[in-house]
Amino acid sequence: MNTFSVSRLTLALAFGVTLSACSSTPADQKPSTQAAPGTASRPVLSADEAKNFLPASYFQSLNPNAAAWTPAAIAAPAQPDFVVGPAGTQGVTHTTIQAAVDAAIARHSDRRQFIAIMPGEYTGTVYVPAAPGALTLYGTGEKPLDVKISQAIDSEMDVTSWRHLVNPAGKYMPGKTGVVYVRQLPEQAYRHRRRDVLCGLLVAE
Repeated sequence: MNTFSVSRLTLALAFGVTLSACSSTPADQKPSTQAAPGTASRPVLSADEAKNFLPASYFQSLNPNAAAWTPAAIAAPAQPDFVVGPAGTQGVTHTTIQAAVDAAIARHSDRRQFIAIMPGEYTGTVYVPAAPGALTLYGTGEKPLDVKISQAIDSEMDVTSWRHLVNPAGKYMPGKTGVVYVRQLPEQAYRHRRRDVLCGLLVAE
């Protein structure tokens, strides 16, 4: 009888701990409670629709009989080629992501180079041009959300305002990797009424 009472108490305590753990789970880590089709203002994909956004769909071959491309995972090195973070922090080589990308491109290396990005929010655009070799940019935080790269851009802004926002300090100047991008992209977007070019292709090419 005593054993049964202790067991019930143990079960109750365990259940309480489980509830406590669930309630302390961050909102961004909890399973979604949304269900298709959602609402007019916030539609939700069905399971069949969501399949189109899985890696197997993104990497499918142009040959219908071939399997989807499955790239091998890239392991971060013990010592990256460049480190982006606050000025004065030990190991930091650049304070902006674009500066690190420019330095990597300037090496003209045919091997993969690694750029580690310390936790924080980095405001501004990042332009990665076509070049020999390959670049891997990765965050050093515990979670993907620890590193944020953002730039608020209005799709209705004119070319002059867009250039001022994207290139306020002249980081894309003659001799820099993004100068052609800054000069030509706005005209191309407005010539073809492609607002998606102004927003969607801003981060990388």
